[in-house]
Amino acid sequence: MRTRILRVAELSQGDVLRWQALAERAIEPNAYLDPRWLHTSVLTHPDAADMMVALVEDDDDLRGLLAFTVEPAWQGFPFRAVSTAGRFLHTHAERHHPLIDPREPVATMESLLRGLRASRLPGLFALHKFVGDGPLAAALEQAVTRSGVFVQELLRQPWAFAESERPTLLPNSNVSEDGRLELTPEFMLPLSSKKATQNLRRRARGLLKELGAPVVLIDRSDSPEAISDFLTFQASGWKGDASAGGTAMALSEHTEKWFREVSERFGSDGDLRIFQVESGKTVLYMSVCYKSGGGVFGIIDSYNEDFGRYSVGHMGRILGLDMLNSRDPDTLFDPDLDPFYSSSTAIYPHRRERVNLLMSLGGPISPLLLRAVPLARRSRERVRELLRRKGGEDGPEEKSPSPQGKVSGGVS
Repeated sequence: MRTRILRVAELSQGDVLRWQALAERAIEPNAYLDPRWLHTSVLTHPDAADMMVALVEDDDDLRGLLAFTVEPAWQGFPFRAVSTAGRFLHTHAERHHPLIDPREPVATMESLLRGLRASRLPGLFALHKFVGDGPLAAALEQAVTRSGVFVQELLRQPWAFAESERPTLLPNSNVSEDGRLELTPEFMLPLSSKKATQNLRRRARGLLKELGAPVVLIDRSDSPEAISDFLTFQASGWKGDASAGGTAMALSEHTEKWFREVSERFGSDGDLRIFQVESGKTVLYMSVCYKSGGGVFGIIDSYNEDFGRYSVGHMGRILGLDMLNSRDPDTLFDPDLDPFYSSSTAIYPHRRERVNLLMSLGGPISPLLLRAVPLARRSRERVRELLRRKGGEDGPEEKSPSPQGKVSGGVS
């Protein structure tokens, strides 16, 4: 096997076709490395223009693909790193793991590491938002051992997930022949506490009582107007108010164009999922998902703020997962929800680990820098502890994570 490194913009049409085939059979699917997402992003979004890829090839067979940029390893220091957490992926992509063919995954990962090491790229490799368990994680572990690469684990968190074999959350409701799924308050949430489930059921009953009409999810995946309707719906609340810090995609011309084009690419292949929850003429919730390989990925959703007291976002996610049980029964579902949102993540029945890693690929300085990371982190924690003590018994008030729960692109 050999590894080629080049800019995404330099890929040939044949490269992109092989890339798409790899995305469909990857051992761990990743919609954010699907060319319909990443290649389209490079062509349409200015922040993605500098994206690079490492291609692992066996003759003409594409066995692996990693997307990255070269970024500062630490803010304020001159050291740089090959990183999956650059400006674009850090902001827009919730999964950074490479696409790896199920055949010989360990050898493919070894070739990838050798290729990065043999290049003229920096000797540090920041691999963020990587799967922390499963076959790809095992392949990386073996490849790292065989290659003698030094690794520091910077972060490990459990993330919400739904395997392909998952329970039905609405046992008393089924998808109708015309593709509608009605909300009933008797839903089952395997990972929620009894009290939390009862509270959510009570809100569901309150919502149904106030609206006086059934609450149903309709599948709008094939509707030509669905993306425009989602953009309008997202911008109808505070997110559409730039003066209030709103982040609706419709506020940015290039972001809206990018989102439309990526969605159209998935839609043209039948891999776009757009669900809408409504009661009569009142839209309560909308979500957009992309299917890539053996997985469906939650990209973005939005809810009607006028009914926020009833947790309509939770209702929409419950209905959405059961709709996927009907429409995509043999695929995993990754909602891409940060663990910070514990009540939302409790809807989903399974958990997987996600990790941020820092590796030394070679050169005299990078191993020393990696060995300095634990000392730097301990020093940072001591400073934080002193600040907490100075701020009083309960410590100073901390800021909550951003709505997307982003993790810093540098080493923290």
